[in-house]
Amino acid sequence: LDKTMLEPLLLRARAIIDQALAGTAEPRLAWLFTENRPALRSLARLVFMYQEQGRRHEALALMERILALNPNDNHGFRSLVINDLLHKGEDAKALALADQYPDDMHADIAYGRVLALYRLGRMEEAEAALCQAVEFLPKVVRHLTADRIRKPRIDPTGIKLGGDDQAWLYRAAMRDVWQATPDILPWLEKSAKRCKRKGG
Repeated sequence: LDKTMLEPLLLRARAIIDQALAGTAEPRLAWLFTENRPALRSLARLVFMYQEQGRRHEALALMERILALNPNDNHGFRSLVINDLLHKGEDAKALALADQYPDDMHADIAYGRVLALYRLGRMEEAEAALCQAVEFLPKVVRHLTADRIRKPRIDPTGIKLGGDDQAWLYRAAMRDVWQATPDILPWLEKSAKRCKRKGG
């Protein structure tokens, strides 16, 4: 399909979805139900089109809408959304999103929860969240606190859970936000050591 024809079709699909859900207090389009998938696919394709066009803010706003409609996040948008919220300083919203995925193994969610709690001044909760993150994704701490670190090989077919590649990609996406948060990197290093001692 010609890309010039795709945008009006996707915008029309979005308008139909908006109209169908208007007036619903908490609309849901769960992927589990196959009849919802064409609508979700259309919205996701619109996200990808915005990304290709460099329309980052529109893409992220639509990702948030899709997550609200389908919290199971079958398209994997939650990492991009939480990172954007934290870049914008919307810590309460970032924490609310992270709390929807309490055992998530995405570094963006696990460490995004830590960052949001720290910036909200909820230090005991921040350390508890860090201990949980360190248990499964310990390499992220070193990648965030090191001034320089060698880029590992990135496999285009996927990342290794808990691997150097996952940690490096999180550093590349979010270290500037951590660095801009006063005193957090020394706290992160010390608290992670305490977590490891507690874990025995």
